[in-house]
Amino acid sequence: MTERSLHKRTNVRALFRIGALRLAIRALGAVAPDLAAAWLAALFLSTRRIATPEREKRWLRDAEWGAIEADGEALATYSWGEGPLVLLVHGWNGRGSQLGGFALALAERGFRAVALDLPGHGESPGRSSSLLAMAAGIEAAMRQLGSPAGVVAHSAGCAATTLALQDGPSNPVLTFIAPPEDLGYFALELARHLRVQPRVHRRARRGIEARFGIPWSQLRVPALAPEMTQPLLVIHDATDREVPHSHGECVAASWPGARLITTRGLGHQRILRDEDVVRRAVEFVTRRQERGEIAS
Repeated sequence: MTERSLHKRTNVRALFRIGALRLAIRALGAVAPDLAAAWLAALFLSTRRIATPEREKRWLRDAEWGAIEADGEALATYSWGEGPLVLLVHGWNGRGSQLGGFALALAERGFRAVALDLPGHGESPGRSSSLLAMAAGIEAAMRQLGSPAGVVAHSAGCAATTLALQDGPSNPVLTFIAPPEDLGYFALELARHLRVQPRVHRRARRGIEARFGIPWSQLRVPALAPEMTQPLLVIHDATDREVPHSHGECVAASWPGARLITTRGLGHQRILRDEDVVRRAVEFVTRRQERGEIAS
């Protein structure tokens, strides 16, 4: 079977499962909205692991594998190079190896690049996660690996990084790639995709807020950004279908001194392996080091 035919068959199976799930959760929502809301909340917090492509396996062959401890669990880490620490943070359903291109470029410029698999992702344990769990993993990495000179984060990892740095002593240079301004957007998109009733979505959201003891409005990046002091570069693609470009615009506009770079034709995932994007992110860190703003 060719890769193309396998991909086609996988898509057909996925569409069938989505269709069945859509019918089931809508039917349950009509008679038992609380149960449907609990199901929707569980779906939103669930993570899935995607097969690691060959390019990432090649990047990992040059890495030193390790682990840190966060909330009693061992989170996998991958390290390249020596020098000031730059932390690499993946997004939802992602993995640390996705940022391997940044790691190799940073190592060549005299940095130690460390990627980690956040809770419920990659080689780390768990089948679910949350923004708070991701932020706790990032905080643990900063405590155990040392205060980073920089952080390169993707998608939901940007929001988790912002939360992890709030009120903290660390002041790294930040590059956010395709950052969401509100994680509630993803929950709303899931609800729309499954065509669940609005009342079910509202109850699911309230249930998640009650579980973690914090309203989602307090986790929006624009709500946190005005108090942030870290230098920030936002890179977002105009054709991103997973996190609209308007989110990156909002994050950059609300963050003091932030700069926005718009790319075209790279989408949400390919942007992570674009040579120009990697170069701009690495230069943003190295320029700060050359100015003496980062300790060597």
